[in-house]
Amino acid sequence: MRKIYIFYLFVLFLPMLIIMNGCHYLDEEASVGTPPLPAPPPTTTEVETPTPVVIAPPVVVPPVITTPIPIVTPEVEVAIEPIKFHYPKTMYDFYHGIKIDEIKPTIESGKVEKFVLDKEGYFPIGLLLNPNTGAISGTPIKYATSKELKFTIWALGKNEREKEKVQLTYSFQVIKSTDIFVGNDHVCSIVKEPKDYVTIGVLCWGNLSMIGDPLIEPHFVYYSNEYLDRVEMNNNGMCVMTDAFIKCKLHKDEIFKKIMPIGENYNNITMGATHTCALENSKKIKCWGSNTFGQLGKDPSVVSFFETPIEVVINSQIDLNDISAGDNHTCYSDNDDKAYCWGDNRFGQLGITGTKIGPVLVPKLPQGKVLFVASKGNFSCAVCYEVNQVFCWGEMYFNGVKKIFSSPTEITGIGADVFALDLGLEESCAHDEDYFYCWGKYIQGVVKRSIPTGKINGKVQIGDGFYCMTISTGVDEVFCWGKNDKGQLGVESYIKESSVPIPALPWKEPIHLVLPRPTPTPIFSLPTQ
Repeated sequence: MRKIYIFYLFVLFLPMLIIMNGCHYLDEEASVGTPPLPAPPPTTTEVETPTPVVIAPPVVVPPVITTPIPIVTPEVEVAIEPIKFHYPKTMYDFYHGIKIDEIKPTIESGKVEKFVLDKEGYFPIGLLLNPNTGAISGTPIKYATSKELKFTIWALGKNEREKEKVQLTYSFQVIKSTDIFVGNDHVCSIVKEPKDYVTIGVLCWGNLSMIGDPLIEPHFVYYSNEYLDRVEMNNNGMCVMTDAFIKCKLHKDEIFKKIMPIGENYNNITMGATHTCALENSKKIKCWGSNTFGQLGKDPSVVSFFETPIEVVINSQIDLNDISAGDNHTCYSDNDDKAYCWGDNRFGQLGITGTKIGPVLVPKLPQGKVLFVASKGNFSCAVCYEVNQVFCWGEMYFNGVKKIFSSPTEITGIGADVFALDLGLEESCAHDEDYFYCWGKYIQGVVKRSIPTGKINGKVQIGDGFYCMTISTGVDEVFCWGKNDKGQLGVESYIKESSVPIPALPWKEPIHLVLPRPTPTPIFSLPTQ
């Protein structure tokens, strides 16, 4: 059986071995150079060309280089304190013609490296900003032409990362002051804010050479937020008065100095040609300056000049109403409605003959009827109520010529309701609410003039050939007329003179004087980068 089984296996596998051996034989023949078979003849059948396959170059991946990560200690950020600063109030008083020596800002917080001025807005011409201290100094010489004046000051901190700014805005407001004071060739006014009546300062126009200021257009000669009661001027200087002190500038090269101490109460001040007197507590009169003609109430043979105020011994035992100085004499009235004068009497300024040291009662006045008294040059006048009369004495122009009245003489032709007067070297006027009555060098008798519009509010003020007054027409306006060769009328120079009252100070808008009044607006924010 075993033999039969082996035989069958041999018979089955023998053909397979033969086939395998034949294949191997063919491979060997091919490998030794058997020629290939000829290519078949071409046919007309179109063979579709296969789309070539584009093989992209292999992507070379750079080797990853690993570097060690350094260990960084987190930085502790030091906070910079924000800068906050502001300027003192006087910083906001940049008025035309006022010299500012130095105004520095107050640093509330932060460290300031420098101060810079932003290009936007309008920095007043004539002022300078110190980049190291922030101080502003100089003299502004021009206003902005618009109704707002803005400029921004930046405080730059460390690396200029911290910036703060203060934006100053000047808004224009109309003054409503009735307090005008006229000198020979100029006019001054105490200017207050319209709403809260806080004093801004003393605004003047015309020839101010006596205080060293050549400008004729309106500008401030004194600025302060102190409540000012009165301004007085002569050919040499100027004084300002509050109820607590008096400051004077008696020479053009001086500054305003305090003459009378704080703690007193002053009611009035008046300046002669070379002397000044003040009414204190309505009971005392103190004077200083020249005493050549007994202007200070003392014997001129003993002392001719007092630099500090001395008290004048007065005759009245009751309160005093008013005080007024001429060139070298002074007069006052009291609550008993009487008038007294002292000083020079060469031209009958005291209303008496001869000389007398100290105040003397003016005779030939309706006693007990003197409303007030005024003095100018070498003469004085008084308004007397109930009898409705004006009396004058001394040397003055009347009917076109200069006359000497050695005793009080009535000025006839004046209305019955006059309540005020002012005296000029060439012409004088008294007035009621609707009319003013004038006499002098170029007038025969007394001339009656009507008020242009509204009602007189205050006194007619008379200079050398020009006149000013305040008139109420809803608001108080200043009107002037006469000569304008030195800018006395408060109008621009193309108007040489005016025979009728015209609105003064139309420099910014018609009728009203428009002044820059600053409103500080602090802004504590970073600028847009």
